[in-house]
Amino acid sequence: MKKYIEENLIVAFTLTLIAAALIIGSLVAHYSQRRAESLLSERIQVEKSTLLNLATITDRNGADAIIENIVNDCSRRSEYEGLLESLETLSKKDLISAQNLFESCGTFYAERKALMVAKLERELEAYVDFVALLSQFQNDVDINHQVLAWKDLVSLESTRSSLLSDQAHLQSKIITLLISGSLVSSKEVINLVRDAGEISELLSVHDHRIDELRASLEK
Repeated sequence: MKKYIEENLIVAFTLTLIAAALIIGSLVAHYSQRRAESLLSERIQVEKSTLLNLATITDRNGADAIIENIVNDCSRRSEYEGLLESLETLSKKDLISAQNLFESCGTFYAERKALMVAKLERELEAYVDFVALLSQFQNDVDINHQVLAWKDLVSLESTRSSLLSDQAHLQSKIITLLISGSLVSSKEVINLVRDAGEISELLSVHDHRIDELRASLEK
């Protein structure tokens, strides 16, 4: 009888140890999961803050400190912009000056925008990766919607970058045609001016949509 009781006590003790181990293991796993979720949520907020800062700068056609050191504006920006605004009345000498200035001034905004968009794209990739990890623990509908909004915003900025490059290319072609003797009233010049105007309108439309998206993401 004594042996039977001892055996039952051993079994009961063993079962108690197993149950305790399972409970402790479950608590540890739960704590680890909650800790992982917390760290991921914090990291996502950091990435979002970085994205918002970059998006604001990019929207203004500006640049952060790193890219400002990589791409420098030309020293005769005001002169170049003034010549662009009065191409139809410029002498051949001034047109040649505009063409020479284009080499250092003409593609500045397009190049800077392209670098900022590339930076935005890299940050968005990191943001999406962290959100994907968090989705392994929870399904946050709001964050998923934000991911879609960020993708739309970055895509629009990428389009704006391409449009700026196209616009600079058109400006160069117009200057070259005028230097070669084409009249402002010639069909080719008129078509190029029209195309440049359409690009300006598209840039404005995209800018408005980007402002809306960024405002929704700042909430």
